[in-house]
Amino acid sequence: MDINQESCTNMFTAGQASRMDASLNLFYPQLLTSNGCLWNAINKNEMESVHVYPNPSNGIFRVETRKRDLISFSLIDISSRVVKQELISEGNNFEIDLSLLQTGIYFLYIKNKYGLYSMAKLLKF
Repeated sequence: MDINQESCTNMFTAGQASRMDASLNLFYPQLLTSNGCLWNAINKNEMESVHVYPNPSNGIFRVETRKRDLISFSLIDISSRVVKQELISEGNNFEIDLSLLQTGIYFLYIKNKYGLYSMAKLLKF
C-alpha cells in the first residue's frame, strides 16, 4: 500500500480538524512546540488536589484546591466543547454555576500560572 502525505490530508473532516486544533491549543499548547517530552501533563497528584462538592449537583458546584496560584478554569462537555471559561479571582476556592446548562457530564480543567492543569469530572442532574 502506498501512503503519502497527500493521501492523509483529507483523512479528517474540517470540523474534526478544528476540534483537534482547539483541544491542542487549549489543553496542551506545549505539544505544539515540544520535542516529545511533556513535562507538565496532568498527573495523579494534581488531580487529587481538587475537591468538588456536591458532586453530582443540580447547579452550583464548590471547588476547593490546595493550589494558591490558580488563574483560570475551563469547563468542557462530553462532546469536547468549551461551555464555560473564566478567570479565577484570588484564592484557591471558587464556585461554578451550571444551573443553565443541560444535565450531563462535564470536565473541569484548572490552570495555574505555570500552565499546569488539574482536572475533575462534574455530574450535573
